[in-house]
Amino acid sequence: MVFTQIKVEAFAEEVVKYWDRERNEQVTMKTEDVTAVTGDMTTLGDANSTAPKWYVVKGDVTVNERINMAGNVHLILADNSKLDAKKGIAVLKGNSLTIYGENKEVTTSTGKIIAEGDNGDAGIGGNLSKDTGNIKITGGKVDASSKKADITQYHRFAESGAGIGSGLRTGDGGGSPFTIEITGGEINAKAYSGGGIGNNITEEEIGTIEIKGGKITARSEYGAGIGSNS
Repeated sequence: MVFTQIKVEAFAEEVVKYWDRERNEQVTMKTEDVTAVTGDMTTLGDANSTAPKWYVVKGDVTVNERINMAGNVHLILADNSKLDAKKGIAVLKGNSLTIYGENKEVTTSTGKIIAEGDNGDAGIGGNLSKDTGNIKITGGKVDASSKKADITQYHRFAESGAGIGSGLRTGDGGGSPFTIEITGGEINAKAYSGGGIGNNITEEEIGTIEIKGGKITARSEYGAGIGSNS
């Protein structure tokens, strides 16, 4: 009698994990319920729906154009990932962005976003003279900045948007309230004349800032580190 040995391998289902601070636990999602961010994506979400749209950053992803949030976007930063948004991330009025890390604590392997706004756009938030939406950061590493714009006719300084918050308003009298909430993660936000985290230097658009956790460094050469520039 001859016996044949059969090797049986169990394949674990591929999943995406993130830390939910409200539930204080790590949540597991099926990969088919989450879209992986790629370098050719300039819009995340669905402007015609209020349902949450989930995305994950895996590995190194570079997007050379400004990334627009549409609807209710939830973005997971997987461990050992980096999203380099060369022209920043737009979160405009009527839209929202929530950012998650994979684990509760920030470590050397925690996923990261680098977002740099230009020409009056916030690093993460509003565009030049465009109203800002709502931003929530619960985890991950976030490095957001806004460069000095080539616009000086509206203020004595060359202006910029906020690192995280509103874009530059150019005396148009617009602006609407927005909310920034930070509950965790490691955040480094800087601006030239807008707030590091907050509103722009012309103060035509005022936001509510709630900081409930996280390690935060925020600075601005001519504005507030956090809050209003008045």
